[in-house]
Amino acid sequence: MGRSAVFIDGAYIEFLIREEFAEMRVDFARLSQRLAGSKELLRTYYY
Repeated sequence: MGRSAVFIDGAYIEFLIREEFAEMRVDFARLSQRLAGSKELLRTYYY
């Protein structure tokens, strides 16, 4: 089993939400787990 780190570009995510989805909220912990899949999630970086 591998390990992974997730890097989230906060400015881009906020832009997409504002332009495409209006009032949507994102659960970044859940998103990180989904992106990691079966790999061990080491850390999520939000920049």
